[in-house]
Amino acid sequence: MPKKGSKPANYKYNVPTKQGRGGISLKGMSTNKVEALTNPFHDAARGTRIPDDDSAPSVPVTLRSTFTVGTSAAGETAFTIAPVIIDCFRSASTMSGPTVTTWGSGFAMNDYAATAAAFSKYRIVSLGVRVFPITRPTEQGGAIRIITTPEKLPNGVILDGGFWETVNNVAVSQADIHWIAKPQGTTWKEYVDIDSLAANYNNLAVLIYGAQGSVTNAFSVEVTFNLECLVELGSVVGSLAKPGRASDPKLLQTASVVHSKHHGVHTDGAPSMFQRLGSFAREALLDVASSAIPFIGSSVANMFRQKPAKNQRYKIVD
Repeated sequence: MPKKGSKPANYKYNVPTKQGRGGISLKGMSTNKVEALTNPFHDAARGTRIPDDDSAPSVPVTLRSTFTVGTSAAGETAFTIAPVIIDCFRSASTMSGPTVTTWGSGFAMNDYAATAAAFSKYRIVSLGVRVFPITRPTEQGGAIRIITTPEKLPNGVILDGGFWETVNNVAVSQADIHWIAKPQGTTWKEYVDIDSLAANYNNLAVLIYGAQGSVTNAFSVEVTFNLECLVELGSVVGSLAKPGRASDPKLLQTASVVHSKHHGVHTDGAPSMFQRLGSFAREALLDVASSAIPFIGSSVANMFRQKPAKNQRYKIVD
């Protein structure tokens, strides 16, 4: 007999509802909400804000710019992308083999001036970079070395070393590389001045070698920033700011799990990347949901991962 004033626990579990394109929804969270925070190329990422406990009125902003990179007579080039909208792109000015002797001047995102006029501070919701060759297929020789680093690179850096956060090497031929920045440390949700580096995100460095020499526009570099911005005092867009998004620790935890599952680099093009990140989002939802159920743990997640019968739908029961 239970003690007076108590009630026996009554748990019911089932397989989660299957959504379109294999998505799922658990406890008010969905794969779309997770991918909006972890995949900057996803349609859902546009307009997304961080669901933390900061209630300051803010405006979501998406910035997209395209830069082109040429090769030297030796068929080499290098460039970096930093988590800052005023100085995000730098290409190598002079190189000696894999060593970047000097970096060129930094280039801002195309809409930086308008953004700086309207907003005082920003924080990164997600940041992604796409790199691909724009020469004819018969001219796409050589290799691309994709490096993830925790900080901006100085002059004299040697890019063929191995002491990096992650390193990926792919052939130039018809490459379609997508790189996703990941937050680092514990302060990534803090706002920074509009002209300041978001030092709590990692950086991208790319070394290209063995490519066709002396090509002015050999590669396209597409950069996407999804931002949450605080309005500049007296700005005309002040009325557009809305109170901060409601805090959702579980959604942030799920997004963190997704970031930890991938290395930030996807070399197989957009369809493969979307499928992989969608799979990570589903797995993370199940992991977080199962960890919240006492005494059950991973066994419930394994049950949820059972493949439903064709044309059969299920529903989560609390």
